[in-house]
Amino acid sequence: MNNITGAPVTGSNFYPRQGQLAHIWRRLPHSSLLLAAPRRSGKTSILFHIRDNAQFDYVPLFFNVEGDYHPAAFIAHLVDRLRRAKGLPALGKYLGSLFDALLPEKLKVTVGSDLVKVELEKAFRATWDEQGQRVLDALRQIPEGQSVVFLVDEFPLLLQKMHRAPDLGKPVVAQFLHWFRSLRNDPELVQGKVRFVLTGSIGVEGILRRLHLSASLNDLDRITLEPFSRDQALGLLRMLHASDAGGEQSRDAQERDTETLDPVFNTMLDRIEELSPYYVQLFYKEARELADDCSTPLDQALVQRTYEERMLGAAGRRALSHYQERLDDALPEKEASLARFVLDLAAEREQGISEARVYDQIDTETGMSPDAVDPIIQILLHDGYLKRDKRRLRFRARLLRDWWRNERSAVRHAAKRKRRTGRFKP
Repeated sequence: MNNITGAPVTGSNFYPRQGQLAHIWRRLPHSSLLLAAPRRSGKTSILFHIRDNAQFDYVPLFFNVEGDYHPAAFIAHLVDRLRRAKGLPALGKYLGSLFDALLPEKLKVTVGSDLVKVELEKAFRATWDEQGQRVLDALRQIPEGQSVVFLVDEFPLLLQKMHRAPDLGKPVVAQFLHWFRSLRNDPELVQGKVRFVLTGSIGVEGILRRLHLSASLNDLDRITLEPFSRDQALGLLRMLHASDAGGEQSRDAQERDTETLDPVFNTMLDRIEELSPYYVQLFYKEARELADDCSTPLDQALVQRTYEERMLGAAGRRALSHYQERLDDALPEKEASLARFVLDLAAEREQGISEARVYDQIDTETGMSPDAVDPIIQILLHDGYLKRDKRRLRFRARLLRDWWRNERSAVRHAAKRKRRTGRFKP
């Protein structure tokens, strides 16, 4: 197993998550799915694993909509992937008869080029709803006994960008979601011919709630991807270490390493707290590199040094800065500032802060009501920043809390000075 951090993994580099995969395959014949989990939880790697290890004779078709903002792009992805599908030659030919006339001459016989999707999107822009109906009609041509599962990554970002686009906005989001729901629940498709698995790094429920469109995806079966258990995370660290050792250790050597290194690995996991595969692999990578750089053993002292110098330093900044950046991406300026204020309060103590105190402090300093604050808290809960623990709000991961405190220390001190002079506005 190669220790790949940041990018999705496939094949032998994918650490088995058999329980979650079994749950997905158990539910998929009955419903399309929404895989919910914070960023860096391995969602894309799971989609790749489904794509490469499909069950029940599904034809798996993956696409990512992170860079898209128009309904036409989504529909173009469907057509493009179906044209490329090796298991559906008749359907690909039928789609060619429907849509090839919209392509430049040189692309009409091209399969496997991203230019096809780009050109189809351009052609679909003005009449995307009509083209969407044609795609629905085409999907009805799938022969009995065959099934397609579309694996769609970063679906919430598509909705978010669609809502913000000046020429689109909420009316088009609502129209697109109505079309998409009608496709999923079409009487000729709903029995299993077509399924969707949607994932995203931001909570789609929060986006839909703000747009008053929550019912548009309530037919999806929501599956939460849980963090690794302690045993899973230890197993991953042992596999990474065995790979570093060449993978040819004797059983006696493996047992000696387990006895020596498990306490070290457990200290790593204690520092992270919520065991995202990415953070487990990143911590091991940084510790291994520091050990090599300093010619020192991988021990408790090195783990603590790695945490302080690297996980809370440059490596952590590269890995975690998106937690700050995506607040600005996902929220208007005032709401993003308020979210940071709530996170600053929660970061003050390891046990977090009571929800009542959050509401009281915001009311005192800004005059905002709980009704205005609650949507922000829900976003922070759904998007992997905070969790509820006995009516308190605390960071989901110790690593994230410690990093947030480090990064925001200067801002917090400035905010306290402003609060003392009565000039604080989140």
